[in-house]
Amino acid sequence: MVTPDRAMFCASILENCDGIRHGFFTRQGGVSRGIYSSLNCGLGSGDDAENVRQNRALVAETLGVLPDRLLTLYQIHSAMALIVDKPWSGDAAEADALVTRTPGLAIGALTADCAPILLCDHDARVIAAAHAGWRGALAGIAEATVATMEERLTRAGVGSVSDLGLCTYCDETRLFSYRRSQHHGEGDYGRQISAIVLT
Repeated sequence: MVTPDRAMFCASILENCDGIRHGFFTRQGGVSRGIYSSLNCGLGSGDDAENVRQNRALVAETLGVLPDRLLTLYQIHSAMALIVDKPWSGDAAEADALVTRTPGLAIGALTADCAPILLCDHDARVIAAAHAGWRGALAGIAEATVATMEERLTRAGVGSVSDLGLCTYCDETRLFSYRRSQHHGEGDYGRQISAIVLT
């Protein structure tokens, strides 16, 4: 499903989970310009930092949280997943997945070709967001994320998978792509965000 307001995709499996908001946001609906046009959420890009903060605030608003309660990581293409229960007090941690049971804390993954993975265990009320590049996928980021979700729980609760069937390289209008930026000789690229929150 695509929402018309900020061009956000939703997974039907997650839409059926009560008490969870989520979105696979596209590059549309933000304030950035040029190669970052328009909803670039990557603080590590060369985009104007204030534009990125405004874009992230738009995403937070859509998810129903304050901007400081939208957390992403300094992603390192690893199999490291962290449990988080409050906003960052400083710089973002280095890892590739976040897991939380804290309502009102949105967690997300930034991508520009890599696969974002959003997970929920409805019964245990635990969610996760993972960044799965090919290195992280081979290293086991999905498995590490599920294992981290199991900490303080007695079971995993992963039972269904939904693939949105999107191609970041092919869809220049709606999605950022590292590979496409390299083929076009661009010096940088934007990052879309996929995020989930327990309400």
